[in-house]
Formats: sequence, structure tokens, C-alpha cells
Amino acid sequence: MHTLLHDAAQQGNLEAVKRLLDKEKISVDCQNNSGNTPLHLAVRNYHTDVIEVLLAHGANVNLQDRHYNTALHYTIRTRDLTIVTILLNNGANPNIQDNSL
Repeated sequence: MHTLLHDAAQQGNLEAVKRLLDKEKISVDCQNNSGNTPLHLAVRNYHTDVIEVLLAHGANVNLQDRHYNTALHYTIRTRDLTIVTILLNNGANPNIQDNSL
């Protein structure tokens, strides 16, 4: 199910992300119908500050969507080295495979 947290992460609305996680207690790893987490959406939209907040709240950096993509897979496609570094420093596993093989 797509949640308000998904919307806030996708739009880069840092204050809404913080409020939803701190006050509303929405699960940081909730997945929408495509299996995307708020972290996936923040990564795909280059919202570094939101990524850091999600990770600080315990987002599972290695969760896969329905196509077996992780946040790191999406980041590598964009070639954003800053976000790649953030994800790797937070435990992203570079050996997880998606379904592109």
C-alpha cells in the first residue's frame, strides 16, 4: 500500500518524513504495491537528506522490490556516488542480485 511516507520521501519533504516516523509511527520499511519502500523512492529522486533520516530510523537498506531491486541498484543506475557511499556505509550489500540476469 502506498502511504503518506512514500509520498513524502518521493517528494523530498523532510519535515513530513520526520513527523510521520516520529509521531505517526509509520513503518520505515512499508512497501507499496510495487514493493518500493520510502528509501527506494528517496534514492530514485536524489533526496539525500531524506535518505539519511530513513536510514537513521532503521530503514532496511537491502530490502528488494518486486523486481528484486534494492536501493543500491537504483543508485548505481543514477551514478550518484554520494548516495552510493551513504548506502554502502549503512550496510548495503553490493552482491544482492536483481532479476536482470
